[in-house]
Amino acid sequence: MIESIFYDKSTLVLRKALSNQDKKWVIRDFTGSKGVSIGLAHKVLKALYEMGCMDRKKMGTKSYAVVSNPEILLEEWVKEYRFHYNKIYTFYTDDKKILNKVKKFVPKDKYALTMHTGANFYTSFVNTEDVYMYMESEYMESELSGIVRDFKLKKLVKGGNIHFIKPVYRNSVFYGMRRYNEYSIVSPLQLYLDLYNYPQRGKEHAVYLKNILMGENNFYV
Repeated sequence: MIESIFYDKSTLVLRKALSNQDKKWVIRDFTGSKGVSIGLAHKVLKALYEMGCMDRKKMGTKSYAVVSNPEILLEEWVKEYRFHYNKIYTFYTDDKKILNKVKKFVPKDKYALTMHTGANFYTSFVNTEDVYMYMESEYMESELSGIVRDFKLKKLVKGGNIHFIKPVYRNSVFYGMRRYNEYSIVSPLQLYLDLYNYPQRGKEHAVYLKNILMGENNFYV
C-alpha cells in the first residue's frame, strides 16, 4: 500500500497536495482529465492518513483532508525512489554551448532539466558540465535520433556528458515544471527526489536546494 503511492500516477495526488498545504482537500480535487481515478485518489489518501502525512476531518458530506506532515512523506518518498529507475541515454559532446542549442531546438513543454543541471539555476552549488534533460516520452521516441545526428553527439563505450532521460514518472515528472531564464526545469520537489540518492554530491545538493527554497516558501509550490 505505502510503496504504491510512489508510483507514477499516484504521485499526482502527492504533488498536488504538497503544492497547497493550506487547502482543504476532497477526493474530487485529484480527479478529472489531468488527475487520477476516484479509486486511486481514495487509495492514496487512505495511505497518507495511515502514514501520518495527512489528517482527515470527518464532517459528514463536508469532510476534507489537510496536509499535516510533509516531511514524513518526503522521507518515505526518497526511500523508495531512485533516479536510475529512469531510462537514461548518455552521449558525449565537446560543444560548450550544447545546452543552449538543444534548448532552442526542443519545444519548451517537451523537456525539463534536472539533477545538478536544473538545481544549479537556483543554487550554483555544483560545478559540472554535465547536462541532464528529461524528455516527454513520445517526443523522445520520435526525435532523439535526429537530435543525436544533428548535434553530432557521440556514443561512447562508457560515460558521457549529456544525458537524455525517458521518465519513469511519465505522467507526473513535469508536474510543477518551471521556466527559469528561458529554460524548462522540473519542480524543486522533483529536483530533490532526483538528487537525493545520487552518489556524486546528490544528497548534499538536494538538502541545500531545499533549505534555500523553503526559506523563500518556494519549495513545494
